[in-house]
Amino acid sequence: YSYLPIDCAFELNIRRQLMDLSGKDVIVTGGNVGIGRPTALELARLGASVTIIGRNEATCSEAINEITDTTGKFEGLKYKIVDLASFSAIQKFADEYKASHTKLDILVNNAGLCNPPINKTEQGIEATTGINYLGHFFLTHLLKDLLIPV
Repeated sequence: YSYLPIDCAFELNIRRQLMDLSGKDVIVTGGNVGIGRPTALELARLGASVTIIGRNEATCSEAINEITDTTGKFEGLKYKIVDLASFSAIQKFADEYKASHTKLDILVNNAGLCNPPINKTEQGIEATTGINYLGHFFLTHLLKDLLIPV
């Protein structure tokens, strides 16, 4: 954090000391690239078990390696390849996640597409809308029972 002013870096260190996410289950969509990557890293650093959702296996693997190297933590870190443009892929992931988890403490809907060529999802929806909005909405809907205690 050498690029932050001293008081901001100090405040971040204080916050880290006060926050403990041990035992918390977290999903970060797009946690393999962009702002999702440092988000996943910080959540893992705070002790959370983090599942990264991404489309590219190489960048997902790199993100897991970076988090492991930076935090010294490997247990509880994993990634899943999920195309948020595909409702069937989202459904499959949600079913698998619900079969292996009893709760989800934090869901970071971060993945996004910006200025792609005009494409459509498998449902025929324009890709930006399908991925940035509807894919996340569907994922949240499918996982809501794990997010909201009964």
